[in-house]
Amino acid sequence: MRVMVNKKLAYEVKSDVGSYELELPPNGFHSISVLAYSSGTWLQSENIEQINTYAPCSIDKAASSLQENAIEGLQESAFRVELKLKVGGHIPPEVVGFYCAVKTRASQNRWPKTQDIGKDADMHKIGIAEYKKNCEILYTKTAREENVYYVSLFTIYSIGGRETVSDPKTCRFDRPLEANVFWRVNKALFGGIVLSIEILSNRSFSRIPELVLCTCEDDQHLLSLNDAKEKFLPIPRKELQSPQKTYSGNYEVKPDLPMKQMKSFKFFLFETDPIPGEKYNIRRATGFLGKI
Repeated sequence: MRVMVNKKLAYEVKSDVGSYELELPPNGFHSISVLAYSSGTWLQSENIEQINTYAPCSIDKAASSLQENAIEGLQESAFRVELKLKVGGHIPPEVVGFYCAVKTRASQNRWPKTQDIGKDADMHKIGIAEYKKNCEILYTKTAREENVYYVSLFTIYSIGGRETVSDPKTCRFDRPLEANVFWRVNKALFGGIVLSIEILSNRSFSRIPELVLCTCEDDQHLLSLNDAKEKFLPIPRKELQSPQKTYSGNYEVKPDLPMKQMKSFKFFLFETDPIPGEKYNIRRATGFLGKI
């Protein structure tokens, strides 16, 4: 028997060998067939196996980006997500396009396969000319509760006028958390002061960050926590029982100083231990009343 690669003899074996391992060169599209010698004639196998040894293109996660903006006018908070995907490494000249699928945790199938192409509504085709023109694959969607996106990229090759699709390369993108922390300081009913905070986020969060209320003299200004000489009211980190998109809380303190002296102080709120991927913007609920 003869093992043929692209109609050329690769190896000759006896018919009782049962199997034969053949190493194919990379970055090629190969036709594998077998010829059997019988009664003085070489007989062609009924089927020809097509083998693709091109490496599928991958997603360059470091060069890709995920951005979002609030959508105004909706009754419930929603955000427009823009996921810009970059293909990593060298793109072979035989590549004619890509299939791309972006899924969330709510999807029934987070990681689709090649057999899902043409059946999956979340699967989109991008031609190589379009990709080279924009140098990115742009995915846009309205997001509410999503916090993770599962991306699958299939590479489409054209060899001799015939298209073949690679197995997918996958990548996960965590949606960043961005929340506004609105705060104000009021005089308590029975002396002392009350710090009120309200947190509004682009997606559900499960913790209240560690905060600290600082004071300074009326003729001073604090730009960061490092400028503060005294931590007036530390607020420890708090884990919520269940994730939520809004939070309101009041914190009361009775200072040792009389209220008349407290009136000459200015207050500033800072986050003490930021976590990567989570951004809490500290904002005054009534605006800054002091002078800069």
